[in-house]
Amino acid sequence: MAEYEENFAAGPVPSEEPQKRMEDTEVALQKVLHDWVGNINTKPVSIIARLRTVVRLHKLPSNVNHFTLADAVSWTRQGRPWRGLLIAVVALASLLALTGMVAVALLFISSTLNAALASFLVTVSTVGFIMAFFFSSITVFYVGALGFGGLTIGSIAFFSVWAVIILSGWAAIAWIVWQGLRKAFQLGRHLVFLAGSSLSSSPATQELQRVWVTFKSSLPLFKAQKIAMD
Repeated sequence: MAEYEENFAAGPVPSEEPQKRMEDTEVALQKVLHDWVGNINTKPVSIIARLRTVVRLHKLPSNVNHFTLADAVSWTRQGRPWRGLLIAVVALASLLALTGMVAVALLFISSTLNAALASFLVTVSTVGFIMAFFFSSITVFYVGALGFGGLTIGSIAFFSVWAVIILSGWAAIAWIVWQGLRKAFQLGRHLVFLAGSSLSSSPATQELQRVWVTFKSSLPLFKAQKIAMD
């Protein structure tokens, strides 16, 4: 009872698995950065080739691939205060960058609409109906061109993503079918080999082989006796 109360008062023992996973991740990233910087001093190679080489040579450990959000929270709580501060700074910087991108997009849209409205009002008040219609047509054409460009780019990106997903799925299905056929062929060959081995080791098969060998060895003698009788 006393031991249970001591354990309860001490609280849950922190798991060392998230800590080990983060240490493995840090070691792997350090190796990747070291090789990335070291390859710069060697012969000039393109960035794509350098990335391909680094990815091929360095693979994350198996325990790093299963790193979850709960492990990250546990790792943050187990560390010093600067660790939580670092994660908070990174999250805040990411949020600010995303907010800035959204703000720029909203500013672009609002400025376009304001320019269209201002040009329409100015042309109506100063030039007249015909010029107002002309400039309004230009403004509408400008806004339509922007919308068409955005729609085209979005459609190309959307269909490209779906094409990559579909091609990847078909490639995965083809690979699975190929692996299944390969394993089935290997299993069938193994079963045939086992059946042949079991048949060759059975007493009946050994007796038949002995009779066949005896018959083949006595066949020349039978031929000689037949020739002598003739």
